[in-house]
Amino acid sequence: MKSMPPITLKDPLDQGLLEPGEQLVSTSSTYPAEATITDDGMIEIHGERHPSPSAAATAVKACVGGIDPTTNGWIFWAVMRPTGIVRLDTIRKRLTMNTKH
Repeated sequence: MKSMPPITLKDPLDQGLLEPGEQLVSTSSTYPAEATITDDGMIEIHGERHPSPSAAATAVKACVGGIDPTTNGWIFWAVMRPTGIVRLDTIRKRLTMNTKH
């Protein structure tokens, strides 16, 4: 059975599940942060662009001296919606459910 390629932030952008310019917020009270989704699927924090949610989350944690800065960015980041905060992981799961045949 062939495995699917990894999902990038560009995938939910292309499917309309995320919008360029949307603000992301950290779901961690220990590592509060905000970021912006760029039109090419990167995450920008204070002018610095990161290629993935995990790279951006790791940068946030490393900035404040996290003991182990590596983290799953799909869980670390959430987008604000009228219905509340939605983790990127939830959006990624919706994307994979929409692409399964």
